[in-house]
Amino acid sequence: MFKNLFILVVFLFQAILLTTSLSCTTTENLDNPTNTTLEQSNEARESELNKLKQKLTDQQAELTSKSIMVSELEETRKDLSKQLSEKTDRLDGLETKLTKSQAKLIETENKLNQVEYPIAIMSSDGEIVTFASAPQRIIAFDSSAVEILFDIGESNKVIATHSFATHPSTVSNLPKVGDAFNLDLEAIVALEPDLVFVFYESNVQPLRKLGLKVLYIKTLDHNFEKTTELMRMWGRITNNMEGASTSINDFNTKIDIISKKVDSSTKGPRIFQDIGGLWTPGANTLVHEVFELLKADNIAKEIDGYAQISPEIIVEKNPQIIITPNPEVFLENKAYENVSAVKNNKIYSLQSDSLSVPGPRFPDGIIEIAKYMYPNKFEDIKNP
Repeated sequence: MFKNLFILVVFLFQAILLTTSLSCTTTENLDNPTNTTLEQSNEARESELNKLKQKLTDQQAELTSKSIMVSELEETRKDLSKQLSEKTDRLDGLETKLTKSQAKLIETENKLNQVEYPIAIMSSDGEIVTFASAPQRIIAFDSSAVEILFDIGESNKVIATHSFATHPSTVSNLPKVGDAFNLDLEAIVALEPDLVFVFYESNVQPLRKLGLKVLYIKTLDHNFEKTTELMRMWGRITNNMEGASTSINDFNTKIDIISKKVDSSTKGPRIFQDIGGLWTPGANTLVHEVFELLKADNIAKEIDGYAQISPEIIVEKNPQIIITPNPEVFLENKAYENVSAVKNNKIYSLQSDSLSVPGPRFPDGIIEIAKYMYPNKFEDIKNP
């Protein structure tokens, strides 16, 4: 029992010592400034950590927002891709249709280029002329017909013409069977033609009475469209639509170039064309149509067809440009001294007869006149 009491006393004593030691340690810690600094440092770190956590949270929110935007852009991309695919399919379909249309167009052109005889052509007098096959011996009593036949590649079928036909130069080698209005019937019959083409009505009946096949077309009254119709007509007659198509395309290309240079805003000069003896083209003539194309004011526009005009009217109308083969008629006559074209030296002579022949060279004649009217607009085009 005494032993147990002793152990208890020892234990209590140790407990008292431990309590005292802890109390001292606590007091010591509270009084130590280093410990206070550590606590403040911990608080700063905690604050910094919280800031980092907030920044991370903000970045996560921003990332989430951008992720949503990416998703939306992806949806937009898919929609655009779908639309592109649909439009591509539609384009493929249109290309297929275009290819088929082009094939049909080529087929149609090929058919148009094929002549199936017999063919029938109506003369300007209403007579129907039938061709069982392409004529091989043509007397072309018309400069227009001669030039077209040479241009489309059928010169070998032209066996004669009239004395006024001068173009192309090889025409000089052909026999001449009269002038433009008078026929050498004996010479014509001797050549045994299978077609005689004339542009003047009075020549028709004498030839038909001789049993000759005659085609009469009044070429002088033709406009641009009818000029290309003449080319197409000769292509059909000679079974050479390919050559005719080439001539037509060349003709239309030149007319298009002229039209683009002289647009609707252009105001052309007053013009007078003297073809000789003060004869001039009025309305419903090929030359008047040229003046309209060039936006020029034809002082003879109130005249129908070709007519002779008086000097007094020329002075009254006061043309700014005069086209004539005889400039001295105007330059040496005091009656014209106050006419604008005379005062300003705007009197010109055409260098060729292109405008008098409705054929492949006709656009060249238009360009020549256009250069007189608008030298700046047409300076890039060489003289024909």
